[in-house]
Amino acid sequence: MRYYQVKHLTLDIAKDYLCWCLEGKASEFYALMVARNQAIGFQEILNKLEKRFGGVPLPDTAQVQLANSKQKPEESIEDWADRVMRLSVRAFPELPEEYMYQQAVKRICHGCIDKEAGQYVVNLNLDSVEQVIDKIKSFQFNHQSIYDKPKKEVREIYFSSDNAISSEDEITTVKVRKLKQQNSSNPEESSIMIHILVHGITVNGIIDTASEVTLISEKV
Repeated sequence: MRYYQVKHLTLDIAKDYLCWCLEGKASEFYALMVARNQAIGFQEILNKLEKRFGGVPLPDTAQVQLANSKQKPEESIEDWADRVMRLSVRAFPELPEEYMYQQAVKRICHGCIDKEAGQYVVNLNLDSVEQVIDKIKSFQFNHQSIYDKPKKEVREIYFSSDNAISSEDEITTVKVRKLKQQNSSNPEESSIMIHILVHGITVNGIIDTASEVTLISEKV
């Protein structure tokens, strides 16, 4: 219930209260209305203010905004779904709720920044926003688990070419780079290759990954 009705104010006093509460552009807009028409009524002022500053688009405008909306890079799937729902409510105020949810579900999938997830979920013909969010997140998790490439593993091993280390030049550096890749037909690409630098000479080798321990002679 409106404040002036609760306080049993007259419309003229309510107009004065409204004037005192406004600030910024709303206050300037009020002053212009009153300057043009001193007898303007309280309800007419409210209607003009709501039309000017309400920020609620017409259904046709909201439908265009909905059709062109896309998920932003920094926007989570939950925030994206909430934004679509707000636009859908404004775009289809007179249509059945079921139709509104159908359009919202399609827009969430079509505008999803992850195109593969959106394409997969929209073909499931889901009827609730919550299901869409869960399926998109599940698809992204499984896709990342299956297809993401493992990080290359690099280790450095130091050992001596002689039993006694007399200087830093006698230390041999072995760099082990993990090159194993899934479904590789090349035996070298499915093994752990080592590039050994011995007294300035580079030697390639394959570590036997089937054994529990790999031994490299200090005489190498």
